[in-house]
Amino acid sequence: MKTIQKRKVIIKVPAKINLTLDVLGKDEKFHFLKSLVSSINVYDIISLEKREDDHITLSVIGDCGCKIEDNTAYKAAKLFKEKFSVGGVDITINKNIPLGAGLGGSSADIAGVLNGMKLLFRKRGDLLPLANELGSDSGFMLGGGIAVIQGRGDIICRQKLKLSANILLVTEESSISAKESYNAYDKIGKTYDST
Repeated sequence: MKTIQKRKVIIKVPAKINLTLDVLGKDEKFHFLKSLVSSINVYDIISLEKREDDHITLSVIGDCGCKIEDNTAYKAAKLFKEKFSVGGVDITINKNIPLGAGLGGSSADIAGVLNGMKLLFRKRGDLLPLANELGSDSGFMLGGGIAVIQGRGDIICRQKLKLSANILLVTEESSISAKESYNAYDKIGKTYDST
């Protein structure tokens, strides 16, 4: 869902779940995956409004878990501004996607800011390279739906499936780091299937 006014855009960006997750290998920085992912009806709501100057502001309603300048939504706005030479923007994120729950909350905010700024400033151009630069699942989150993602999440094969399921999400009070989870997987000592 999106609402567009002359100086303001509101984007409702969904979380995602991994229906499958295969770890296929790794390099020095990333684990390589193959995963069937789907958008779900848990959303962050992102409001973007043009400024008269070149500044970017970000306010978060709910827990963002980091300093504003370290927030991926702020980094997305900064990268978009540099790439497309646009003015400043005020961003407000109403956080509903739990942090550190594997639901793509950070990636959703990257995608929401990029899509929102594209609409707000009426720019054309491919957002996928920017999304992939900022976060592993962010490219998928630009369009959502259902897809098989591979590599570090940057290879996206959208699926024309209709999936209807009731899912109960249970999240921990504390967040779980993806990096720590993959490091724990490595300690198991499994070898990767090269096929």
